[in-house]
Amino acid sequence: MRLYIPDIPMPDLAAQEAIRERHQRLAKPMGGLGVLEVLSLRLAAMTGQLTLSFPRKTAVLIAADSPGAPSAAPALWAMAMGDAAVNALARQAGATLTLVDIGLTADLPKHPALHSYRVGRTRPMADGPALAITEVHDALTIGLNIASQEIANGLDIIAVGAVSGASATAAAAITAALLGVPPATLLAQPTAVAHIEQALAHNQPEAQDVLDVLRCVGSLEIAGMAGVILGAAAGRIPVVLDDFASATAALVAAELAFQVRPYLIAGHLTAVPGHAVALRRLGLRPLLQLDISQGEAIGALLAFHVVEAAARAVNETGAA
Repeated sequence: MRLYIPDIPMPDLAAQEAIRERHQRLAKPMGGLGVLEVLSLRLAAMTGQLTLSFPRKTAVLIAADSPGAPSAAPALWAMAMGDAAVNALARQAGATLTLVDIGLTADLPKHPALHSYRVGRTRPMADGPALAITEVHDALTIGLNIASQEIANGLDIIAVGAVSGASATAAAAITAALLGVPPATLLAQPTAVAHIEQALAHNQPEAQDVLDVLRCVGSLEIAGMAGVILGAAAGRIPVVLDDFASATAALVAAELAFQVRPYLIAGHLTAVPGHAVALRRLGLRPLLQLDISQGEAIGALLAFHVVEAAARAVNETGAA
């Protein structure tokens, strides 16, 4: 079975240079806006646009359950009802939420806000492969299709987040396998580290084959997010990452197509050690550090405000 990977355009360096020249003409010292200036240059290269505008913002939240962890079903249902913290922050950012069940073990009531693309179930990685290779392919393809649908609806910028009780463990296992680093440098929980070490020893994932890594020690929500990232980059859509799980999904996407890297924005930094490791490998500097550990795209939604500020600093500042 061959996985379809879309063509991803190279950054638009002409648009980036045009924004750089505009910064030189604005009524401020060059470099005076720091990260906002750097971000505006990157956004121009991503989108190919000289007027930076992101009115249509979406966060894709992908939910799956993992063995031994609390079900993510109640959290996803609260989001569908509009009662979760992420709903409030999405409203503040002027963003919509796309809620996806890719691997819950319980059935939720039908609701127009919920999209069910359940492809299987993540299994205990210490006992054998966490996923079948068909499930890996299906989860990636679902993510690609979700991104394509959002782009068709006029998307300007996207965030990705996981709704899962064990996404950090899967993220650490994937990152350890891909980068060849000890799991203890990625997570601070000794029990989880021992579980990952046992899984890596038992399954022996091939580090040069990211699909095999996902099969051996991955999870459905991380594979799904990787697909969203690939699909968004193919459509020149900036992707704002959230926590360690989404950064790991970006590592996976970059292994499948290195061209995704210029389209990635690190929304924030959590206290999980592996998050910083993954972002450094991707060459990304987080926009925010607010001690947010919940995941669920909360930090990425807050980072949308920084993206808006970078755009307005170019669009609405007069010439010197």
